[in-house]
Amino acid sequence: VCRARALGAAGELPRRAPRPPRPLRRGVAFWIVRGDGAALFERRPDRGLLGGTLCLPSTGWTEALPARAEPPVPALGLRALPGAVEHGFTHFRLELRVRAGRARPPAAEGIWLRPGDIDLRALPSLARKLVVFARGGGGA
Repeated sequence: VCRARALGAAGELPRRAPRPPRPLRRGVAFWIVRGDGAALFERRPDRGLLGGTLCLPSTGWTEALPARAEPPVPALGLRALPGAVEHGFTHFRLELRVRAGRARPPAAEGIWLRPGDIDLRALPSLARKLVVFARGGGGA
């Protein structure tokens, strides 16, 4: 009596409707290091994506890449690293370009993590991706 079984398609049903494409948002993240090798992080707002976690500072995440992206602290030798970090959230995809430089002495206030401390912190996967990318891309 089952038509799908008669056609040999019972194992393929029910079929999922294809997901609509997720929009792409873009931004710029900053890999700023001090003379002692510590990198600048910021705590994300408590509400919203990655709420309350430590991440690299970044611009807002919008449809278009920001025309001008300034780091949150004065930096020397700021340069764009080749490529981008891609990350997927439930409702959108994110592409972040990374700009790397050295903090202008004296280093500004903020959350500065030394290389060994970064590896020990419970960071969100996006922050880990950015750190690995910046370290591998010759980030300052």
